[in-house]
Amino acid sequence: MSESATIGPVSRADRIDVIDVLRGVAILGILHLNMPLITNVAWEVFADPRLIGWSEADQIAWIGQRVLTEGTMRGMLQLLFGAGLMLLAAKAMEPSGPVSVADVWYRRNFWLMAFGAFNALILLFPGDILFSYGAAAILLFPFRLLRAQWLAAIGGLFLAFTVVMGVMSYANASHQQDLVESAMAIEEAGGEPSEEQSAALKKWNDKIEKRFMTPEYEKRASEHRKAAADPNPFVYIAYSSSIWGYLWADGAIAFFIVEAFFTMLIGMALFKVGFIQGQLSSRIYWAVMIVGYAFGWGIRIMGLPAFLSFTPEPNPAQLFGGLPRLAIALAHIAAINLLMRSAMAGALTASLGAAGRLAFTLYLMQSFIQTFIIAAPFALGLFDQMNWARVMWVSALVMTGQVVFAMWWTARFRFGPLEWLWRSLTHWKRQPMRLEAADSKGAFGPQATL
Repeated sequence: MSESATIGPVSRADRIDVIDVLRGVAILGILHLNMPLITNVAWEVFADPRLIGWSEADQIAWIGQRVLTEGTMRGMLQLLFGAGLMLLAAKAMEPSGPVSVADVWYRRNFWLMAFGAFNALILLFPGDILFSYGAAAILLFPFRLLRAQWLAAIGGLFLAFTVVMGVMSYANASHQQDLVESAMAIEEAGGEPSEEQSAALKKWNDKIEKRFMTPEYEKRASEHRKAAADPNPFVYIAYSSSIWGYLWADGAIAFFIVEAFFTMLIGMALFKVGFIQGQLSSRIYWAVMIVGYAFGWGIRIMGLPAFLSFTPEPNPAQLFGGLPRLAIALAHIAAINLLMRSAMAGALTASLGAAGRLAFTLYLMQSFIQTFIIAAPFALGLFDQMNWARVMWVSALVMTGQVVFAMWWTARFRFGPLEWLWRSLTHWKRQPMRLEAADSKGAFGPQATL
């Protein structure tokens, strides 16, 4: 068998169903988290959740998202991407392993970056993950030979960094709160606060009054609304695509690349020890699920009162950095592995597994639906009308439709339409599309992960 054959599509018997299901859960779940950013003024979503809706139903929807899933779908995809390298590189686990494997890995991720730019600039989703994943994955290949403990240790450096930054942020917020409380006490006593105390009090009150909208955010929000109301659709398209540039300038894209790289290393480690693909005992998965949810959700619930005060007071959840996000993502993976050992396995594979095999197609489809059907003024025109409650049920409707589409498609074709294009471009050769009789339940291989 040639080297190229070892990294091509695999038969149904060689698939890892749980990875398909995990990918399906993550790619569908991320829709619910992305929709507020595409269908509203992104700067208001970043600043204060009340600005896009704060009815009782909105609060329930927002709190559920904030506690249960925020950041964790992205985390699962990053972990799965690291696992995907280990699947693809199975034939290159020696320093002198087949060059074709590395060649395919680098080409597929350069193409992924191109698709990410398309998603951000043409499909108008500035929060695209494809570009940052492709950029991070390019750096992964040399790490494939490291032992799991070293991969986890290196990946953990980023978590340590987030904890340090969280502690520093908490300490600074605590200091500012002390200054504010001192200033208020002095004013109540008829005294004159110091210049530092007065400045801290003014900044505190400004944040509360303006709902954390900085002057720069206010300017961008005004431009965004003006573009959405313009009768010329190209004005809306031009401004929406420019948001990606703002995110580059603000350092958000660079942060996501770094986050993705280190989380992917942890994913490689978890695959090497068998955690992601379901090779460990049920006892271990139960332990990870219980501890992960208890810790991750517990920290987020602990931080809710400070956040919901809508003041700049220090939030104790900051002290833990990115640890809750990773803990919940690992708990999700453990829970799904347990479900795949139950009577639900067949139904999960047929539905969510199908969505996982079309993850790339579904992700870009989500951008198209959110931008060009829901939000755009030349479509349904629901821009700035998608509060948290509406996002919850609309995203659930879209997810259901995507699962049905994925089940129909995978019953007939080896690849999703965009997976087929991505693989054909990577190999620079047109790939077969229709299923062969011998592989009637197949699809593209588990190594082709998002």
